[in-house]
Amino acid sequence: MLTNSYNHEDEEMKKIMPEKTVVTIKNGIVVDGTGAEAEQLDIIVKDGLISAVGRDLPVEGELIDAAGLVVTPGFIDIHTHTDTSIYKYPRSGSRLMQGITTEVTGSCGIGNFPVGKEPAKVEELVHFLKLHDAYIPEEGITWKDFAGFAEDLSRYQLGTNIAPLVGHGALRIAVVGSENRAATSAELEKLCVLLDKQLAQGAWGMSSGLIYPPGSFAPAAEFNALGKILARHDALYTTHVRGESASLLQAVDEAIDVSRSSNAKVQVSHLKAIGVPNWGNGKKALEKILAARQEGLNVTADQYPYEASATALSVLLPGWVQSGGAEAMVKRLQNAEERKKMLPDLNKEMATRGGPDRILVTGLRNGREEFVGKKLSEIADMMKKPADIAVMDLLAEQEGTVQAVYFSISTEDIDYIMQSNIVSIGSDGGSVEIEEAAHSSTHPRFYGTFAKILGTFARDRGLVTLEQAVYKMTGLPAARLGMLDRGIIAVGKAADITIFDYQKIRDLATFEKPHQYSQGIVHVLVNGGFAVKNGHFTNEAHGQVLRKPH
Repeated sequence: MLTNSYNHEDEEMKKIMPEKTVVTIKNGIVVDGTGAEAEQLDIIVKDGLISAVGRDLPVEGELIDAAGLVVTPGFIDIHTHTDTSIYKYPRSGSRLMQGITTEVTGSCGIGNFPVGKEPAKVEELVHFLKLHDAYIPEEGITWKDFAGFAEDLSRYQLGTNIAPLVGHGALRIAVVGSENRAATSAELEKLCVLLDKQLAQGAWGMSSGLIYPPGSFAPAAEFNALGKILARHDALYTTHVRGESASLLQAVDEAIDVSRSSNAKVQVSHLKAIGVPNWGNGKKALEKILAARQEGLNVTADQYPYEASATALSVLLPGWVQSGGAEAMVKRLQNAEERKKMLPDLNKEMATRGGPDRILVTGLRNGREEFVGKKLSEIADMMKKPADIAVMDLLAEQEGTVQAVYFSISTEDIDYIMQSNIVSIGSDGGSVEIEEAAHSSTHPRFYGTFAKILGTFARDRGLVTLEQAVYKMTGLPAARLGMLDRGIIAVGKAADITIFDYQKIRDLATFEKPHQYSQGIVHVLVNGGFAVKNGHFTNEAHGQVLRKPH
């Protein structure tokens, strides 16, 4: 069982959450999150809320002179995996130092709830989460549903707000398990009932990861049925579609059909086309979504601004290898005949993702630190094996848990998708803190996504305006989620506020040196409390687990 080094019983975690202060922000250039033109305004914050917005407001409480700085709603990261690391890094330094105040978790079908009743189902979920490099609290999984998970997480003093989705992978494990088959009619009914319960408790929607077992084993009809439950709650369905390379366009059609058949709100996660032969299909995929919207369907997308994706190394394996969960996968990887069968598909997928020279290993489960930060081709040389054999041996040795970065996305697709006002910004990253994580490797999006959008895409390249970029980070994701109290600067909204120097904001994290905070973020308030002050991470806990209003 994975454990967290940052135990909530530690003395640091027993600190009382700092009291919210009264703050007046004067002279800032306010970009309010609606897309409206920037305007110089003052803002007063009281009791965790925005109490006044206007010109020449009297100073109350602590004064922040924001002259020359941009003041925006706190950024909402609509696609994260912070729930896989939150038990180790609850303060979320890598997120706050790029201006993020709210994180949508449980993405790509990878979630901590619901949990099956039988001990075997609990263990199956633990194995599933381990495959995706998740940290588990020392006492293990003690909750059964969203309400229990939220209560457990609330014991940890959080740096950011957390808005969890139901992970379809966890949902399916709780009812069907990890077998490669369609749900029976009775199981499908149970899936719908269990999803309904999580949404009634305040989960913000459901995500799927259709390249990852067990989600990849579910037919389209399952999502059409679950979509009707989501529509009943006006909850969002986010999907890592069934294919992002040669089958991208068909996979996007499948996602659109969920909205058509169920009337659910659908969001295509981290929209992109993987592999040189498929470059240009990212643009075509967005055009499919825009055409669906013309048809009246409620479909959008999100995006991160990098040429490399990051996920498990096991995605190189064909789906049948992963049927039955991690233990079954490892047994197949140790069987000579099974290895022969999987080699053609493994090599095809490895080539699509750029080949061993363009795959970077960033994390392993059991030792082997000498491989972290190395290309797959370098690791194969170190192991004195061909790359395909090295992949199988490494996954078997590491019990299936190897994380990797794949350099396989077109800059032209990124630019085209970036300019659309129906595309939110989602990092696909998670919570990290430099002091504890500097010995490891990761994707720079964990630290730099939002600063990169503002510094590179808006200011330096002018690909989007400042107002457009902020809208894609705040008002748009809030509207998609039905998050009524955040995402714009207005009286009565939660005081999640990000203040930055537009001339200096820049991402510093690189693939070679990812553990670097972004620069240019001056102040960040979460629920009215300082999470970043004068450019420094305060390590204070002002975040909350958010529940969707009904």
